Amino acid sequence: MNASKACFWLAQSGAEAGKLNKLLDIFTPLEVWDRFDSEPKLREFFGAKQYGLLAEWHTEEKIDERLRALKQKGIGVMTREGDKMPERLKQREVCPPLVLYYRGDPDLLSGDCLAVVGTRHASRFGAEAAQALIPDLVRGGLTVASGLATGIDAYALRAALDSGGRPISVLASGLDMPSPVANIKLFEEVCARGVAVSEYPPDRNATKYTFVERNRLISGLSLGVLIVEAPEKSGALITADYALEQGREVFAVPGNITSSACKGSNALLKEGAIITLRADDVLAQLGFQRALKAETAVEIPEELRPIVRLLEKGEAHFDAMCEALRKKPYELAPQLTMLEIMGLIVKRPNNYYDVKK
Repeated sequence: MNASKACFWLAQSGAEAGKLNKLLDIFTPLEVWDRFDSEPKLREFFGAKQYGLLAEWHTEEKIDERLRALKQKGIGVMTREGDKMPERLKQREVCPPLVLYYRGDPDLLSGDCLAVVGTRHASRFGAEAAQALIPDLVRGGLTVASGLATGIDAYALRAALDSGGRPISVLASGLDMPSPVANIKLFEEVCARGVAVSEYPPDRNATKYTFVERNRLISGLSLGVLIVEAPEKSGALITADYALEQGREVFAVPGNITSSACKGSNALLKEGAIITLRADDVLAQLGFQRALKAETAVEIPEELRPIVRLLEKGEAHFDAMCEALRKKPYELAPQLTMLEIMGLIVKRPNNYYDVKK
């Protein structure tokens, strides 16, 4: 028995990471293994159910058999005591997982990652913002990390894949139970070209609690967290809170002030998150020097083209644009933000706009 196997054995108890980390503040995994049958306090610590599970697995033969079975299914295992576990996840503020199960390339987990998260109910603005920002983030050298939920998570992973990136998906379920069903194909693509990870056994279903617990790993893996679009009560905001606790940077895309889907991300900006209109806003803050190839032509959505045509005639004030385009301020503002994100226009002092020269 070695320390890594003992760590894997402890995880079979099903106890949450916080509880197990408290135990490992006192004992090493090998000490728990060796004292398991003789230390009454361990039975009291785990309780009958968790202690029973550990007793069932308390042979090295069973541990080896389990590891071989996982390998045959294409699932790798890394532990807190092994050399594959990313150093960022060993940080105390992250509440380190004892075990990570993975499919794909585990080396990506130790690279320069940026978490990109947001609402499951993404608006067209949120989808387009993710799709506009991520290609340059990938070309700038960042690996995109996200969940697997519908909405911003899925848009972020898809944009990363389509940009030649090798993204990371962190699951709130086991790797044999990815959800939602609508994103199974996306999950398989991430496994083939990037990596999918989970701290839960492969046959574990997601719960409300595991989604929250999972979010600390998304931020923990990353240099920073980018919130694209999030309402006031959102898992994305929980991820942002974890990021602050872990000392990570928090970025947010400004959204429509009248949209409930953007209230959370706009509140983050008010509280000091770094405003993100272009990939360079993230790359510069994280110390990356972007070396992009020549810009390719940008496909402008049909509804945004009249704005560009108007500004091609010359600089214009926001109010004058509302009048000329027959748009309400709350309609025009997010469209201008989108064009800024796409790098097509710039905002001048006193609420004037112009095409980018």
